[in-house]
Amino acid sequence: MSREVELELNLQKINSNIILYSKLIRRIPKGQKIFGKKLSKLITKQQECFRELRSIVRKKHPELFIGSGYNGN
Repeated sequence: MSREVELELNLQKINSNIILYSKLIRRIPKGQKIFGKKLSKLITKQQECFRELRSIVRKKHPELFIGSGYNGN
């Protein structure tokens, strides 16, 4: 399994967990106190995973990203 696929699967798993904990926080009266730190850690992991995945995709497919060296063709 390539690193790109591994990161995509990990990102999907993290996103599912973020949705779960967000729902729990809204439904349980003291949910923020109980699940707030866990949700914060998941969001941090999500951001790190996304950054790494984006850098891999940028190296493989630079034409998808407009930046320095873009000639407009």
